[in-house]
Amino acid sequence: MSLELGQVCNYVSGAISRKLDAYARGLAQPMHDMISHTRNVGPHLTDRDQQFALPMREPLTGGAAGAWTPFSRIAERTWIWGPEDVVKRWPGALAVRPKNGVAEGHLIVVSDGPRGASVAQRVAYAAELAKDMESCNVIVTRRGLGADFGPVSVVPRKFGDKQILAWTKQHEGQPFKPLKIFPCGFCKVIAGSPLTTLLRKWSDGIALEPLDPVRPGGHRLVIPNGYVPGADGEDIHVQDVSVDPATSGAMMAHVVELTRDTPNVDIITSRGEPATQTAGHLHIHAVTRDENDGLEMMLDRAPLHVLEWLMDHLALR
Repeated sequence: MSLELGQVCNYVSGAISRKLDAYARGLAQPMHDMISHTRNVGPHLTDRDQQFALPMREPLTGGAAGAWTPFSRIAERTWIWGPEDVVKRWPGALAVRPKNGVAEGHLIVVSDGPRGASVAQRVAYAAELAKDMESCNVIVTRRGLGADFGPVSVVPRKFGDKQILAWTKQHEGQPFKPLKIFPCGFCKVIAGSPLTTLLRKWSDGIALEPLDPVRPGGHRLVIPNGYVPGADGEDIHVQDVSVDPATSGAMMAHVVELTRDTPNVDIITSRGEPATQTAGHLHIHAVTRDENDGLEMMLDRAPLHVLEWLMDHLALR
């Protein structure tokens, strides 16, 4: 299939999916209104305290647990999980196998309890999971001004897996250019080289504009200063999200600060060439999203996913 034909097919299937999803939400809304007052409080999966959910089996969207918002073309997937899907626990968070994972080994890190781990801490936990994967993407989204970040996805990657990250030139598991670690261009920027526009500076990292942004003015990078102390006394270069989870969490905290006034934002970082990493220095992308902006990624709905969503939703309620 040619690239052009594939894009047309994706567009048509996406349009059908959006229409079906809007229809399904319309059918389910009256039931939601009727029984919402009888729900029991279960473990919360995002930073938002006031969300509700059923015990042990949780509906989770890309923005917030149990959220009922107008349908959006922006990535939003419903996760359904039970205790048998929990693979790891940390203070305030869980690693869970999503029902509708986009790849074998796909895990999500969610808050455990109404005051569970912050999104920055959950990214640090996701970094621990990334250490066990040869290549992966770590992804988290926020939908709506004042909303909280949703689950942190850790998606294993391999060449040819056809997963889409539309804001990179290297996507769908196909190499664009080889991963380069040394000499490190980001370290040059940290040292003061005027290669790009510096947006903000912290004691442990900086925010900057990428050289070739997918959305001018709406695409930012947050990177650490470059090195962390190693166990043997030698400094270790922070090559990707897995090298030092504490650093990854700290950079995510900076992303939260940087995007505080951004209603819809996708956050992503990569480990390894199959995951589209070309610069061997941890860098977290923050991409502003708008309705029908044409950007799609691996967590967007599959065409028939809405049918699964409706069946699961009605069964749980």
